[in-house]
Amino acid sequence: MYQTEADFREERRRRLLYGFFGVSMFLTVVICAVLLFLVLAPPQGQRRLGSVSQFAVGEVVAVPVKRLELTKVLPKAPNWSEDIIYVVKQPNEGYQAFLSLDPVTGCKLNWNNELQRFVDGCSQTRYMLSGRNATDATTLVSTPQHMIEMPVEVQGSDVYVMDRMLRRDRQQ
Repeated sequence: MYQTEADFREERRRRLLYGFFGVSMFLTVVICAVLLFLVLAPPQGQRRLGSVSQFAVGEVVAVPVKRLELTKVLPKAPNWSEDIIYVVKQPNEGYQAFLSLDPVTGCKLNWNNELQRFVDGCSQTRYMLSGRNATDATTLVSTPQHMIEMPVEVQGSDVYVMDRMLRRDRQQ
């Protein structure tokens, strides 16, 4: 079969290189597939709220979403299967998203069109369109709790909310 020892070694070397090449190609395809999935799949905790065209400037839109991880860690949040997120499109083409639960009582907040306020059904606390508390005054010993705001991202023509609280200074 092989004429010399050198032919045998050459054939063995060739097969080893073909095997190495095959394994390398397989790993390359797997790595590319994983990277493609990570790029195209929405990040964990991101929920689609709808199309950009669904939201008008200054209008409050209630969007039901599957229960958020955020509400699972709130101490007074009810154990519902869905959460409602209020979305407000700003004049500067930005968006604000608020959880429909009062941060103090855990009761559902409703949008009152007449008052142009979010109203807590339990304590009658009112919140402005910006999410700021309109009922409680700031004192030397306490500051009012504002609505729970969540970060919003626009990707293409879709609006997404992140399943976490937006951390920023709301003292305006």
